[in-house]
Amino acid sequence: MKTLTQIYTVPLLLILSVATAGCMKSAADKPRQATTKNFTVTLQTSPDPIPVNEHFTMEFTVTAIASGMKIPEQIVVNADMPSHGHGMNTKPRLTALGNNRWKVEGMLFHMPGAWEIYVYIGSNAAMERAAFPVNL
Repeated sequence: MKTLTQIYTVPLLLILSVATAGCMKSAADKPRQATTKNFTVTLQTSPDPIPVNEHFTMEFTVTAIASGMKIPEQIVVNADMPSHGHGMNTKPRLTALGNNRWKVEGMLFHMPGAWEIYVYIGSNAAMERAAFPVNL
């Protein structure tokens, strides 16, 4: 004969897991962060995780490491598959949102594998690159 603990344990665990599933964030939901010599870039993709061969968007923030340092106005975003020697088939569109935040649309990783998202910050004479590895 089963005890009350045996009877109620499995249904209770199932209810708890369903009830808390929407409250928990997976590792993929966490913003990614990369640091260059002078800046920290915090990036979040939507959807997250990034789908294969579907458009996704990104928002990122650039923070100066040294206090009082101005964030350069020139920001460029791109992505590459280093082991394949090619990048995306689309050209991302960058929109300044204010307060050192940007939105990127038109991102598409057309095949699975190891990708890197690049955020270039600075001027033509001194661009710094924040790299975000992505494995699809």
